[in-house]
Amino acid sequence: MKTRIAIVCAALLLAAPLRAQSPDELMAAGQTQLQTGEFDHAVSTFKKVVSRDPSNFQAQYNLGYSYLQWGKYSNAIKEFRKALALNPKSATTYLSLADAYQAAEDPEEEGKALSAAVRLEPAVLAPRLRLAKLYEASGTLQSAKDEYLQVLQLNPGVAAAYAGVGRIAMGGDHLPSDAIRHFSRAIQIAPDSAEFWKGLASAHEMNSDKAAAIEAWNECFKRTADPAQKAEITEHIAALKTK
Repeated sequence: MKTRIAIVCAALLLAAPLRAQSPDELMAAGQTQLQTGEFDHAVSTFKKVVSRDPSNFQAQYNLGYSYLQWGKYSNAIKEFRKALALNPKSATTYLSLADAYQAAEDPEEEGKALSAAVRLEPAVLAPRLRLAKLYEASGTLQSAKDEYLQVLQLNPGVAAAYAGVGRIAMGGDHLPSDAIRHFSRAIQIAPDSAEFWKGLASAHEMNSDKAAAIEAWNECFKRTADPAQKAEITEHIAALKTK
């Protein structure tokens, strides 16, 4: 009799539905799945939270981020947009949206998302510097220059911003002396950058200063690891010497 009762109790326990996880438990589980690279499972987990509470901004953001890490960029964009509808002042969400557009190769929308992040947090350097580089790549040089100068106003120790202004001085403004000044400042901050020495060498060439250009190219050569690039620099220096 006791055995029969035990069997019946066990059967009832097995038949009983498992306790549903709370939103907090689901959020914790989703975070763990993100950290361990289980992005498809994280999507499923955060979907459960959002279905229970569509106003949960963090769950909505995490859902978009899970799609982004999973490589589902159109889904990520859609979910980040929903998150922004819940919290339109989230600079972090705009940055993640920019990441999704970058991965989807849509620089125009990436720029819009970055601009929104910069407007929300104007003193944060990284989004502004990224926006400047995006403007430069698209040929919108005055906007790029403005953003680089804003970066330098916030922090005069950002070598990449000096180099950005230097490139624009050469390519857009055609002011080699201005380029030399900015590349020299970048090199003072980051003297081991082959890229900055290359920029300085090119600026000296534009300024018709062969000796200074050769000196800068030699410094660029010292800091260049790639053998093919080193060969190109050597060939270029030899050509300069014959002019």
